[in-house]
Amino acid sequence: MSKQNKTDKKKLNPIIWFIFAVIVPLVVIITITVVILSMAGVNVIDWTKDKLAHIPGASTLVSSNEDEKKQVDTDKSQSQVTQREKEIKELNQQVDDLKTINNRLEQKIVKLEKNTSNPSMEEDSKESTMVETMSQSFKGMDRQQAALILTDLEIDTAVSLLKELSNKVRGEILGEMEPAKAAELTQKLINDNS
Repeated sequence: MSKQNKTDKKKLNPIIWFIFAVIVPLVVIITITVVILSMAGVNVIDWTKDKLAHIPGASTLVSSNEDEKKQVDTDKSQSQVTQREKEIKELNQQVDDLKTINNRLEQKIVKLEKNTSNPSMEEDSKESTMVETMSQSFKGMDRQQAALILTDLEIDTAVSLLKELSNKVRGEILGEMEPAKAAELTQKLINDNS
């Protein structure tokens, strides 16, 4: 039995000798080299990835990591583009609303200039100012509540108030009304603008 132990020890010795004589020094040398090159400003990781990309078996591992990174970057860019497009739509809607308000104000200026000598125009101007003031109240109001109030008003008064609102606000309020009442007010708005 002692002969068998001696032969097992002899078999282990070359393996242990190989590990300590070749592998451990090789690992130490590689580690020291990587540290020195990193301190010198060489990007060892990118260089290694570049060299591994040319090796047939290792190239699939390296490229998959880069593909995942590219996919994440693409997804991030896509979400930013979507967010920007949404902001552009909202800003375009605001521009359209402001253009509509500007056109209405220009029409009122023309009407006021035509009727400056007419005393009944003063009463119309007061009524117009009141309608503008009330329409400002509807802009900040809950759309459903505004729809209920407009439903109970006389149709001409409701139409006058709706004319002063932006397209977006007007649409939201009409959307909260019963379809028949909303259709009636819309028809009146169209007829008044013709």
